[in-house]
Amino acid sequence: VASCERGDRLGCSALCAETPPSASACVKLGLALSTGSARDDVRAARSFERACSAGDPEGCARFGRAQYNGRGTERVPERARDNFQKACDAGNALGCAGLGHLLTLGQGGLAKDPKRGVELVKRACDAGEQRGCALLGLARLNGIGREKDLASAWKIFEVACDKGEDRGCLGKAVMQFEGLGGIARNPSAAVTLFRRSCEGDNKDACPYLGLGYLGGLGLPRDIARGAGMLAQACEQAPPAGCALLGELHVAGRAPESDPKKGGELFQRACDHGMPEGCVAVGRAMLGGSLGLPRDPRAGSKLILDACKTENANACTHLAMLEVRGGGTGEQTVPAAQKRAGDACQAGHAPACTLLGGLVVQGVGGKPDPVRAIDYFKKGCDGGDGTACAFYGAQLAEGAGVKRDAERGLELLERSCE
Repeated sequence: VASCERGDRLGCSALCAETPPSASACVKLGLALSTGSARDDVRAARSFERACSAGDPEGCARFGRAQYNGRGTERVPERARDNFQKACDAGNALGCAGLGHLLTLGQGGLAKDPKRGVELVKRACDAGEQRGCALLGLARLNGIGREKDLASAWKIFEVACDKGEDRGCLGKAVMQFEGLGGIARNPSAAVTLFRRSCEGDNKDACPYLGLGYLGGLGLPRDIARGAGMLAQACEQAPPAGCALLGELHVAGRAPESDPKKGGELFQRACDHGMPEGCVAVGRAMLGGSLGLPRDPRAGSKLILDACKTENANACTHLAMLEVRGGGTGEQTVPAAQKRAGDACQAGHAPACTLLGGLVVQGVGGKPDPVRAIDYFKKGCDGGDGTACAFYGAQLAEGAGVKRDAERGLELLERSCE
């Protein structure tokens, strides 16, 4: 017992192997096996499982995490839910954080309930569980459960990061990388945090390192290393990096690019619950590309299901299908306009571009270039190049707005970039 208390793995292993096992020793052993050069995810998961079976809430919470992430054991979100629930009911903050995360996303067989989910992660954070704080920061950043509060998100991430929570550091780094919430854009500082998290236990940070290499942001531009970081993340912590790497393969930018490989990566992302991956698979199935079978009905259902997760990108693609009558063959313009409007209001620039296109062409009504210009401007301000092209063209021609050829040409040039 004394050797286990001192952190000796052999001592903890012996106590955990007893019948009945020492639950606290199993937790200590699992934690020791989860980090370092001698990391063994399979043995760690088994240790947490034994602790949970012995009635230890912390063991249940950590085994739930292993089940949710598929780390050292089969990925089964529904079983993770049960263990998170068991731990949370016993007052374990990590279990409440995990359960809140599932409720926020509507995963693990639970109905999506962002308000309840955020309440649970806040309870975990208030109890000092920094993983709960990182999830709370993420909710504030994305406006989950209430309006966005970027200043609050930054403070939460900063404190969690200072207390050693990798996901807190990741949130802080993302805000620095993108210059969110009035935080000065600082890719170099962000990359330092991304690297620390990626080299630690949080492989979700690795794709951001990949983006740094791909775009030369805070790192020297290096396509091969960037793709390698995405591949590492996709292999070790899917769906992180899978969809981005798939996009590189489809665009012909990955080393030894292969569209079929892109399809496989999108499928892997989708299988691990990433809506963007499911949208990409669905779009490919509409036409039978990327090595995937042609099945318009199944493809449109994937996009519909992804939209049900309130993913703005998925809803925008679904609106495009509804306008064209693709997948199901039914054209439902009013539903498409409502869906695109909601996504545009949520800040998804391509949805604003779609709305502008519908309005300027008079789909579902009379052409209205005056209204369209507002949508194209919003899409362009949000970074969508297509919106900038349409906005610039209308300015250059004076369609629905006072003519400004110089500004119009500037926007057309920006869209080409």
